[in-house]
Amino acid sequence: LRDLLGLWKVDFTDPDSATCELSETIGLFCFSSTAGLNEIKEYDRPVVINLNNQWFTLQQLSRTTARLRVGELTHEIAISELLEAWSGNFTLLCRAPPGYRAPLAPGDQGPAVAWLKNRLMVINNQPQTTSPGYIFDARLESEVRQFQLISGLNPDGIAGVKTWIKINDADDIETPRLNGAIL
Repeated sequence: LRDLLGLWKVDFTDPDSATCELSETIGLFCFSSTAGLNEIKEYDRPVVINLNNQWFTLQQLSRTTARLRVGELTHEIAISELLEAWSGNFTLLCRAPPGYRAPLAPGDQGPAVAWLKNRLMVINNQPQTTSPGYIFDARLESEVRQFQLISGLNPDGIAGVKTWIKINDADDIETPRLNGAIL
């Protein structure tokens, strides 16, 4: 996780302090799941993976090779080698609202919902007028669906990790990408 945080320009002098809990205190949400390589490409973020009981940060992916990092060492391996050794488990980081724990849906309220509404207002060049007690209502659900549709996501109206990643992409904040670039 320390190598992944390094790509986000977060430096930890104590490697043991690089945890998901600490990441959340600086506005980065850890998301762990299982996926295939195509879904990892869709996330377009470096991820931490386990290959043969060793942790690596997958920092670049091309059609034929994967670039892995562990500490100061970088390894380039064939995609076929990656697929043979990888179970599909991964962890990625994305920016999410303070206190975010689960996808936001109609009926939710609190700071994360207000943050979502404000981000969509900024992205759509609208004045920010959201009050702290904003509730995820039918209008916000419609705005989320519209944003998801424009962003190439399944327009389910629920703000989950893929939606946050697309919001991050639209925010013009430095974000590491799986192709090695920083957006």
